[in-house]
Parts: sequence; C-alpha cells; structure tokens
Amino acid sequence: MSSHKEKIMLIAGCSHTGGYEIDGTMDSEHNRAHSFGGLLAKHTNRKPIHLAAGGISNSYILRTVLLWFANNYDPETQDVFCVVGWTDSSRWEVPLAYGQDIVSNNPHIDWFPRSNNDYLHLQLSWIHPNRPDFPEFAHLEAMQEKYHNIMGEFPEQMEILSFNYALQLQSFFKSLNVDYVMVDTLHNFDTHSMWISPLASLIDYDRYPNAGTPSESFYFKYREKYPNVSRDYEHLGAEAHQEFFTEICNHVIT
Repeated sequence: MSSHKEKIMLIAGCSHTGGYEIDGTMDSEHNRAHSFGGLLAKHTNRKPIHLAAGGISNSYILRTVLLWFANNYDPETQDVFCVVGWTDSSRWEVPLAYGQDIVSNNPHIDWFPRSNNDYLHLQLSWIHPNRPDFPEFAHLEAMQEKYHNIMGEFPEQMEILSFNYALQLQSFFKSLNVDYVMVDTLHNFDTHSMWISPLASLIDYDRYPNAGTPSESFYFKYREKYPNVSRDYEHLGAEAHQEFFTEICNHVIT
C-alpha cells in the first residue's frame, strides 16, 4: 500500500476489547491505550479509532463496523486494519427507539453513529427499568422477560447468529481487501457444535485464530492467571491485555 495513506486501526468490541477497568475506572483513554487493540495500534504505528462499548452484542459490533466504513472509508487515502473482539453470543438487541445514551457510559468512544441508540440492548443478567413517563416503555421489563426466555432457552441459536456475523464481516473485509484480525473475548460459539461444524471450514483461521474455541477466548483463557481487576465486573487487567496482544502479534502481525 502507498506510504502516503493514513494508517488507521479500527478497534471494535465490548468492554473487554476496550480495556475497561485497567486503571480502576470503567472507560478511559488509558484503558483503551493499554487494551490489546490499543497496544496493537501502537505496535504497528497506526492511529487507533476506538468503537468498543460496554454491554453490547455481536450484532452491535457488526453493525458499527459496517457503519464506520459506510460513513468514513476512503480506500484512496486510508490504510485500515481492523481488530474485532467478539463478545458473548448470549447478548442480543432489538430495534426500539428507546433513546439510550450509549456515549454517556462510554465517553472515550472515538466514533459513534447516533442510530445505535435506537436499539434495546439485552443481557440475561440485567434488566432495563420501566419508564412510566413514556407510555410505550411503561412495560419494558415484561417485554425484556420475553426476550430473555428466548435467549436462555435457545443458546444454540444465539451462537449460530454470532457465527453468521463473523462470516459476514469476514466476507466484507475480503471484498474491500481490508486487513483484519478477529478474536473472541468471551464465549461466542463452538465450532464443534453439530449446527456450526458443517460450516466451520468457511472461517479464515489465519485471520481469526482460535475461532469457536471458548477456552481460548480472552477472558476465559486468562481469568485464572490474571484475576478480575474488580469485584463487580469480569474485566482483566493490563497484564492480560499485554499477553493477549503478544499472542495476536505472534499469530497475525509479520
């Protein structure tokens, strides 16, 4: 690629990719700079553009990367490398003009499409409270319970969706000849699953090391060696990010 192009590293994922709590706070410039993606950007002399946000789903990650390219990418002036840290496949979202303020809880996002606020983010361990001041959201808790039942009863379907997201983004990157690396930060999908294994060979394992191997995901691989940095959230500290960065470099960066 031409040397005059701006060298960018796009970093997308959830709070684990964002390095949350490395310095004891949730989101900070320090945390993102010392996350495995931030370290990779520094190592390769690329400008980091941080898209990671806490508590989001794999569909959010996919959509946000696509939206960044739709709104910002110029192949004539930019040399982009993407780091994608997939999150837990049990997370979900539904389109709903709920008016969430994602940036207020993730103040060090570098680029954010406002349309991402118009989704309701769902986790089995957390409920958005009812909002009696808005009639359409007065029964929000009951609505979420219905979705939680589906998410809890059909984890295999959630894994299939996340596997398909990875294939979709892989195809997108290759269509643009954009270099990238994908990793799992939590339990995403298992390529030994009877529903995923017939298609597992479609994954480019050179660009997605240890895809579909939950024990090799960032958190589960390092949580015993490097305990959580807080009691409230399952985040790992700077040492774990440093080691994961080194692992990625050894596999992908030449």
